[in-house]
Amino acid sequence: MTTPITYSIKYDRTDSGLDGAVDLGNSPYHMTMGRNNDGLLEIFFAGTDRALYHIRQVDGSTWEGLGSFAGSTAQQVAVASGPAGFLYLFYIGTDNHLYITQQTSLSQNSWSAKQILGGASAKSVTVAQNANGFLDVFYVGTNNNLYHNYQTVPAGWSGEIPLAGAQAKQVAVASNADGRLEVFYVGTNNDLYHIAQTIANDSLTWTAEQRLSGASANQVAAARNQNGRLQVVYFGTNSDIYSNAQIGANSTTWTGETLVSGGIGAPAQPSPTQQIALGATQNGALQLFYVAASTALHYNVQSGPNGTWVGESRIETQDYVNEVTVANNADGSLALAYIAQVVNSVNGK
Repeated sequence: MTTPITYSIKYDRTDSGLDGAVDLGNSPYHMTMGRNNDGLLEIFFAGTDRALYHIRQVDGSTWEGLGSFAGSTAQQVAVASGPAGFLYLFYIGTDNHLYITQQTSLSQNSWSAKQILGGASAKSVTVAQNANGFLDVFYVGTNNNLYHNYQTVPAGWSGEIPLAGAQAKQVAVASNADGRLEVFYVGTNNDLYHIAQTIANDSLTWTAEQRLSGASANQVAAARNQNGRLQVVYFGTNSDIYSNAQIGANSTTWTGETLVSGGIGAPAQPSPTQQIALGATQNGALQLFYVAASTALHYNVQSGPNGTWVGESRIETQDYVNEVTVANNADGSLALAYIAQVVNSVNGK
């Protein structure tokens, strides 16, 4: 008899020692996590049935029941806080269109009707906030071209704009210390590239595409150090994990590729889902979470703010892990959520 497999969302806090994951259930396929204006976290996910769902914290330790977005189906989701603290949810539908819905009330957690972002047919999406609070969404089209669409007013968007003629498989974005967004993407040739706004809040003018030296990647994540330097961490095509950082805040010069962890094996078939996640802890040090080929969940953390990596550790869970995401709590501590594959016994066996 085939052993049934189910999928579950598990949530933990890094400041609790990563030893008390809460099982939230709900059969997820792909997920993301954002923080509401009141400081409470909310998880958004495409279910294994491809319907679109969300669950919200009631307080720091308990969660509301499952909510759904009626009539919406999704493959991948991204979320960010926009003007006035409202959350904006972007998702790739099962028809490959890129959709948006936004909160219409901070107190009642109500949402607008979905709408298609014009021209968008996508397979990988991420979003970031400009220094002025308006959002810019970046996505890889089904034609492998890299596009973005930026917010012009709270309910208005620029329309689809190609970025640098770039061909990409996966995309990540971070904000420089001076407010300029910088986009990192894995090219269809597996090289790792980046481009940046020339001026903060100017989503029309970008630097030329540059390749990060030494980098051949499957998947990338990006974050900003406490001293303002951007840092990228990525799975290499050889399955090792590497890091690269600016030599100073806002710099166009990078330190060069550094090995973070070797030999654990990246996911065998990298996809646009997030199997590597990077965020800042309460003391300002960056912490990295990643899923190995064995589907074990690992982490690594800087020795302190702006520091070197202390070494790989495995989170002691019996679960097979498919995906991981992080977000900061209101107190600055880092929250972790991951999709666990649960193999259920049959007839007590």
